[in-house]
Amino acid sequence: MNARRNSLGLLLALLLLAIPAEAQEDGYSFRAKMIFGSAFIHALPSTDAAETASIFEDNLVDVVGRNIDGVWFEVRRPGRSYTLGWMLAEFLEYDEGLPERLPLTDLTTGWVGASVLTRDPGFATYAVDNLILRDSPVIRSGRQIGTIPAGAVLPVLYRNHAGTWLFVNYRGSLGWVATFNTRPAPGIESAPVAPGLAAEAEITFEQIPPEVQRAQIARLRDYLYATRTVAVGLENLWYAVVSREIMPCEPPDFVRDYPYTADDSRQFPELERYVPRLDEVGALINAAIEPLTRCGVFDRDVAGRARNAAINARVAIDATLAALILVEERIR
Repeated sequence: MNARRNSLGLLLALLLLAIPAEAQEDGYSFRAKMIFGSAFIHALPSTDAAETASIFEDNLVDVVGRNIDGVWFEVRRPGRSYTLGWMLAEFLEYDEGLPERLPLTDLTTGWVGASVLTRDPGFATYAVDNLILRDSPVIRSGRQIGTIPAGAVLPVLYRNHAGTWLFVNYRGSLGWVATFNTRPAPGIESAPVAPGLAAEAEITFEQIPPEVQRAQIARLRDYLYATRTVAVGLENLWYAVVSREIMPCEPPDFVRDYPYTADDSRQFPELERYVPRLDEVGALINAAIEPLTRCGVFDRDVAGRARNAAINARVAIDATLAALILVEERIR
């Protein structure tokens, strides 16, 4: 534990040192369409900033930059050389655009943590799903620092040796995220390896019999179906509470982490890719259970957040079950 803390401290100390910015593409942009009725464009990526222009439904803009977490886009009119300003990314629809490839053109707004960037590190990744920010690149023993919402764009400062973990800055908070639920920008393999990080053990490969892998998939699937039943039950219960129905206060047991060993990972190597999502599912379901441990009258906002947590858990489980079908089809 002390070694991990010392490693994180070293990374914090080195943050202000020069970081190579070689992989981000200069001049990358993409076209997007306004999908809401109307909105203001601002001088800075903040609703408190001065309004510089208006944009209306179906208007087209070229997205030329992003802010620290990719929630705001810097835009300009098609064919123009000057930018209009900043608008919320959620107002725009785009098919081909990749926000993680945009240059980080605002380094001053959107910070809530203490570790600000002084320059674009040149590497970024996109959160395809909700992420857990940890203090070390280890799934189970890494302490959880916080959560990162899907859709965030994260500046990448370092990676681990294998490139399976990225050390990122999320609005001033530093930590590690697993790459499983992210979409790194091209060239991420050129990001520097975190200083002081021990090299991973050399990987050896062995042929695992298909029936052994299928047995591991079946075990994981059973866990997911059982967990999904809990999530659906909580979703329905909290819907009833939101609808002002009186429900019995009988909270289910908290969900435990999926039990697995090093031998399970050896027999089914894909398992390590799913563990971060399983951990997130467990955290969401437990967040939906926790208010039930305090029986009484629930505020509508509390009930709504608990129901949303159960819904998000169910959606993540369904996505994992669908992915397992594809994995099973590849096993010969």
